[in-house]
Amino acid sequence: MSPSPRTPFFGFLSSLAVFSLLFAGCGTRGTTMLVPVNGGRERVRVDFTSHGPAHAEADGFEVQFAGFLPNPAPKTPDFCFTLSIHGVPPPRRITVEDITDEAPVLFFTDENPTVKNEAWRGLITGIDAHDPRTAWLYHVNDDLRIYRFTVIAADGHKVVLDQASNYPNYIKTAIRTFFGEKP
Repeated sequence: MSPSPRTPFFGFLSSLAVFSLLFAGCGTRGTTMLVPVNGGRERVRVDFTSHGPAHAEADGFEVQFAGFLPNPAPKTPDFCFTLSIHGVPPPRRITVEDITDEAPVLFFTDENPTVKNEAWRGLITGIDAHDPRTAWLYHVNDDLRIYRFTVIAADGHKVVLDQASNYPNYIKTAIRTFFGEKP
């Protein structure tokens, strides 16, 4: 007997198939997409490798991570942003926004970034399950979120890094279970 299209297992397989097709042509060369953001008023370039979205980088700054970090129960997941810094002095300021939807959503601002081991880390601990910044977790679809890192470098110039993060629906379901939600 084959799985019914209404079962969670079938939904998982469907999501996995769609996710796999997204990267089917990705080899070492990768693929580039122009992704509409800010309600379609802007398009950003997103490079993909065989491992998913490439790390955005410019002027000595490279995004290493933007997303959820699971915690053991009963703690809720944290939201983490990591930026590596190579060959340049520590920045003056770092701001991270989710620019995927109609209006940008501010996630994090660090007015005095601390750099340790050539990396900066911004962490939102104990994020609430129904935090408005993560309302998209409750949409039953695959999501490609775009996080804009705006870095004010030590010399005052602005560096903008647009980092994509993939959230297939089955991953969103897993994140919701970390919040204690039923799948």
